[in-house]
Amino acid sequence: MNGPKVSIITACYNNARTIEKTIFSVLNQTYVNIEYIIVDANSNDGTYEIIQRYKDRIAQWIREPDTGIADAWNKGIEAATGSIIGLINADDCYTQEAVELAVHAILSHTDHGFVFSDLKIVDQNGHYQYTLIGNSDYDNIISFDMPSIPHPTVFVKREVYTECGLFNTDYRSAMDYEFLLRIYKLGIKGYYCRHVWAIMMLGGESDSNYRHSHREVAKISIQYGYDQKKAICRYYRKLGTSLVRRVIEKVGLVIISRFVRKIFRKQYEYK
Repeated sequence: MNGPKVSIITACYNNARTIEKTIFSVLNQTYVNIEYIIVDANSNDGTYEIIQRYKDRIAQWIREPDTGIADAWNKGIEAATGSIIGLINADDCYTQEAVELAVHAILSHTDHGFVFSDLKIVDQNGHYQYTLIGNSDYDNIISFDMPSIPHPTVFVKREVYTECGLFNTDYRSAMDYEFLLRIYKLGIKGYYCRHVWAIMMLGGESDSNYRHSHREVAKISIQYGYDQKKAICRYYRKLGTSLVRRVIEKVGLVIISRFVRKIFRKQYEYK
């Protein structure tokens, strides 16, 4: 039990196909002092039965309706007792040393409120697609766009939530952007570590509803002082880029798709 307690929160709803892998990745960390909390919005597809298998190793299990991912995260954070909090949803999983490396980074950089790393992206069959590299210079971007701070890799000091508030439930896709921009405006910095701490499957909320996600990012940037006309222009540009990339992916031109990603998001790295 050496080291600070880390609370890991998994939000889920009807994730029977993927949640066991998520649970396994949390319970098999090299770091020991973990409090695992699952927030399930009354799943009815077999998720409940899978969670039941691990109930003796789950510190808290909240099973009730929610209004979305932000609401589920907030419930988990409010229930957490750890001094460090990580969020890993039921379509994602940690690499085995993720928590240990995150704790070491937080203890080594006490002037930062959170740490984050790189994120490996796989398809629905688990095949590697690309690695999303975290952006250590995100302060040049965050005022008008969501920087590369992949939320499954983010570990936040509990005191940050206490002082700055939880996730805004008005947003369904870009709530992590609103939170990061809010704490950035309050002077809280994040430290980037060049490691892969998590693996994400394509097809999540922000990926599948990219129009809504881009719209929320534009709205949030305006809310925090970015020029409205510039925000609208950026929204339509990103919408067009995303649409082109998805058309390319749909017809199976994977190499061209990766090239387009690399042009418009320089922080992507490939094998």
